[in-house]
Amino acid sequence: MSGEIGNAGESLACKVLTDAGLVILERNWRAGHLEADIVAFDPAAGTTVICEVKTRRSRVAGAPVEAVDHKKMVHLRALASEWIRRHGPTLMRIDVVGIDCVIPPRVTYIRGVQ
Repeated sequence: MSGEIGNAGESLACKVLTDAGLVILERNWRAGHLEADIVAFDPAAGTTVICEVKTRRSRVAGAPVEAVDHKKMVHLRALASEWIRRHGPTLMRIDVVGIDCVIPPRVTYIRGVQ
């Protein structure tokens, strides 16, 4: 996927998250070779959120959220652990935003992915 589509997807995801009441803390936060698309804070839950954004032009390879497999979840959990190590104890949650690039875009927002 082109960087332009990925960036547009992340920008739309930021809007979805802020509309849901979250505060964006970081975009493209890196910890070693791993990267969190978005780190946000959910004040209603008192929780820091690592958010994975998946943007797809078509569903040939499946729905965007289906791309968050076991390996990706291991990486997201490692990012959450590293955030705690660097910033101190906090409640953590992993969310996923999937975006289908149709007009208008279809957005799926899943909170608390296990």
